[in-house]
Amino acid sequence: MGGSGDYFDVADLVIKMEHFRPINVTTEAKRISKQIKGNRHHEGGASFGEISHRVPKPISLNSRNGKKVQASARGLTKIQYGVEIIDLQYVEQLVEESQTRMIADVLYYLERNGIMKHKKTINELLELVEKQLEEKGISFASTFYGHPGEVARPRRFEIAAALNRLRSLKIQ
Repeated sequence: MGGSGDYFDVADLVIKMEHFRPINVTTEAKRISKQIKGNRHHEGGASFGEISHRVPKPISLNSRNGKKVQASARGLTKIQYGVEIIDLQYVEQLVEESQTRMIADVLYYLERNGIMKHKKTINELLELVEKQLEEKGISFASTFYGHPGEVARPRRFEIAAALNRLRSLKIQ
């Protein structure tokens, strides 16, 4: 790994791979770090700071595609939401198209029920969805896929990933 010597002074343990065998070289690394002072400046502080609570604007979700409503999965990695395509290609935890279908239904559920008008944070929206899933099951948001066998429960993280990949997402 290039540039790893920059971290010798802060490393607790330094392992060197030699002929596919790990060797503890922490003592040598600490000696090198004392001889060669790095120019790295310390950023941040003791913490990462406050997490911003993002509140999506209601106009972010628009399932209209002309005169019809469109919120549907296009395979495992894409959702057609109105005129937009939400690309979930790098959301590796999605393993079934039925999860993608459920995410499309959840986004439409949030839109059609005007839930985002209540100025909820993304975390609060996800908590609401999880509560509905626990109380009513996977068919609570079902609109386009009438039979519960057509959808599978995604985790809140995959729903958040879809929402965050929506190009029309606007934050207050």
